[in-house]
Amino acid sequence: MWSFLVYSSLGVLPIFAIMIAVTDPTGKKKKPTGYEEVLKKTLGDKYGSVPQERIDMFNKILSSGNLLENRGEVGDALRFLVDNYGMNTDSLTKNIVDYNVERKDLGMFGSAAEKAKIMAGMKVMGFNNGGVLDMEEGDPKKESTGYAALDARLARMAEQAQSDSIPMSNYLDQEGRRNIQRFYESSDNPMADSGFAKGLYGISNAAMIDATRAGVIPEGADVTNPDVNLRVRNYMLDAIADKEWIKSPPKPISEANRLSRIYGAYNFGPKKFLDQLEKAKAAGANIYSDNPADYLNFQDSSGDYDGYFFPKETRDYSGVLSGSMKADKSRLSEELYNKYYNQK
Repeated sequence: MWSFLVYSSLGVLPIFAIMIAVTDPTGKKKKPTGYEEVLKKTLGDKYGSVPQERIDMFNKILSSGNLLENRGEVGDALRFLVDNYGMNTDSLTKNIVDYNVERKDLGMFGSAAEKAKIMAGMKVMGFNNGGVLDMEEGDPKKESTGYAALDARLARMAEQAQSDSIPMSNYLDQEGRRNIQRFYESSDNPMADSGFAKGLYGISNAAMIDATRAGVIPEGADVTNPDVNLRVRNYMLDAIADKEWIKSPPKPISEANRLSRIYGAYNFGPKKFLDQLEKAKAAGANIYSDNPADYLNFQDSSGDYDGYFFPKETRDYSGVLSGSMKADKSRLSEELYNKYYNQK
């Protein structure tokens, strides 16, 4: 496990929860992070002109997570931003979806479900000229039938996302990656302690400090608490995923390749992983291959690890969690292995 210093905010928030910048004692807004950045990206230069009390109210309403029950208040908050600052709600929707897709590590169908859910919420509040879409024809319906249709549609999309969230992978979805990673990091033991990293996802003390400073976890949080450990894990993955060589590489990469880089860097450390990736490329490896095993298992006399460019632990970890190779059966429970591998 590794640690790094990134001062950005994350947290586990509802889909429409937009965390808005607070002010410091000087009255200046702090640099927006997480969902704050989503709102700033949507409003652009106008973001700095929004009254703090409006921002706080907007944040409080949307952070409740129950968009439909609070749609009147939410709609008023959005209309204030639209009427006074020209906010484009289509852009807001896109920016929220983009952020959640990256933060939640969603794949193709998971992204579609996220987009449908947010767009439907906008329509309920009267934006984009409609109510809730009927799942068959897309015609506005009364709320009583529209909500039921939407719920059924999203349930099917979510179910599909659970099995197909990595386009090229035959093995793991988002939940699967979390489950397998726990076993690879700690044998699913929340009290695990390697001497450097602790808890279910192998979180270091430095990572805990970073997450505390970013407001992801409270001061003095217990690393062995499963929820705390998961929050820091998500925070770390988000920070890695935001690196240019992962989110915007010189050439397009598949979802499996992207995931291999994210989890490889989580295991080996971002800087070390990137250094070895560049060395492998210079030696002739196709680091943009749709199948990450092509570069993970590439060998050359210049390789630092018996001809390989990554240590075996990182090769296995990255390959398994990207879905490009099966997990080691001895490292998982029989139930978990059968769930993700024996049914394929």
